[in-house]
Amino acid sequence: MLQSNRQTQPTSHKRPAVNDEFMKQIIAELKHELLDAQGVALGLVTTAIARQLDATRLTQDLEQCIAAAEKLGRLSPTGKLLAIRALSAAEAESLYQSREKH
Repeated sequence: MLQSNRQTQPTSHKRPAVNDEFMKQIIAELKHELLDAQGVALGLVTTAIARQLDATRLTQDLEQCIAAAEKLGRLSPTGKLLAIRALSAAEAESLYQSREKH
């Protein structure tokens, strides 16, 4: 058998350099989109729950829970944002229910 004097070298594919600022921007945008999606989902769940219950009472309970969590220091900025999204959904449903009664 004839052998070649050439050695087979793996082909290397160089990746383009990634700009750190660009990556930071992409990560920040993804975090924002994820947080927004979670807030929307929580708002939808809260609306569905409020429709099954007294939305005004749910709103009051959420307000009390948020205030208590803040007072105890157990509410991160992200948690507060999501809790406020839920509170907003409950308030909107409460307003809708009160208008339906009139």
